[in-house]
Amino acid sequence: MSFLYWNISVVLSFCCVCMTAGEEAGELPAPVDANILWESPFCPTINWTKPNISEKCVVNYTIEEKRPGQRTDQQLSRRTRNTNYTLPCMSQEEDVTFTITTDPVDCPGHRSKSKPVSLQVQSSAEVKDFRLVYYTHQTVNWTWHPLDNVTNLQSYYWSTDRPQGEVERCPQGIFRGLQLIGCHVNSNKLNSTMYVYILVNGTRGNDIINSTFKRVLKDCFKPPPPEVSFRLEGANQLELSFTKPDFPAIKDTCFDYELDYTECGKQKGRVKVGSSRYMVQYSSRCGYSVGVQSVVKAWCGSGGSEPSQRQEYGPARELSVVLVVVCVCVLLWICALLFFFYKYKERLLPKIPEPHLDSFKGLMERLYVPTPERVEISLEVCPSNTDVDNTQQIS
Repeated sequence: MSFLYWNISVVLSFCCVCMTAGEEAGELPAPVDANILWESPFCPTINWTKPNISEKCVVNYTIEEKRPGQRTDQQLSRRTRNTNYTLPCMSQEEDVTFTITTDPVDCPGHRSKSKPVSLQVQSSAEVKDFRLVYYTHQTVNWTWHPLDNVTNLQSYYWSTDRPQGEVERCPQGIFRGLQLIGCHVNSNKLNSTMYVYILVNGTRGNDIINSTFKRVLKDCFKPPPPEVSFRLEGANQLELSFTKPDFPAIKDTCFDYELDYTECGKQKGRVKVGSSRYMVQYSSRCGYSVGVQSVVKAWCGSGGSEPSQRQEYGPARELSVVLVVVCVCVLLWICALLFFFYKYKERLLPKIPEPHLDSFKGLMERLYVPTPERVEISLEVCPSNTDVDNTQQIS
């Protein structure tokens, strides 16, 4: 009997060991009660609870960030031993999915990582066509087109030179009628490497809606257009030079220049040059028309100016100048002639006195002699009754 009990105890012990070994060799449990808490409109923190595992089991947590269209090797991955993680500040311009897994560090049985727990931040497109422009070293504008069903729009911003969470209201709004469509910020604290986070909120019915955007200023350059000047070198070389845009945040070497010029009225295409000078073959019989646009090189940022006003050089320009001078001279001569005529019109065109009525009548009588009228009358003579009676008595 004792032998039987011993065999049963051995079998039970073996089963417990196998069950424990199987449990330890399995998959770790996933984090519990994961959620996203927004410390500010732009900066989220992920929190979760440690799963039900042994205190002896040391684990890490891996947080992966997935965005639409990203390849696997482009996805960001972070690791922590805590049960919370503060993510870098972000915008909500597109959907973002975060996954959290429990990874073994020192666990008996070398367990594998857990299944992922997913959290999603959905995009909030409450306005459209958002655009931020860095105009000068201390001027930034951002604009948008509001949707028809969104009202009471307001705008706030936060930049990385300020403490996190210190959001400031737009100091100067840009309006279309009574509707807010943008913001203007002028500050000497702006620099090209700064990130700017923008919040646009409003109401849709009884609901408050928010849209957030993130931009780095060096990707939003909009310098003023360059100015073009000409200089003739020798008999057949024309130098085109362009002024560097007045933008201290951008080095001279950060600009390319795109030329659009015509020669003798024929389009020569667009030429991209890396300096502020360009030489072309010059013909004295041709006129030249040039427009230039400055473009920021990729390693310095992105953006560019509007095309400059077209400048002309050569016979066509000289002819146009002559025509303008001639037109001005003719106009001045006509004005002087009209003034002279108006001032001396009484001498040039004296007034003829009107004739007196009596004199006019007498003159007309002297000049006009009426012709006698000839009247023809037909007469018929008839004898009277007295004569007839007398004749009868005599006979």
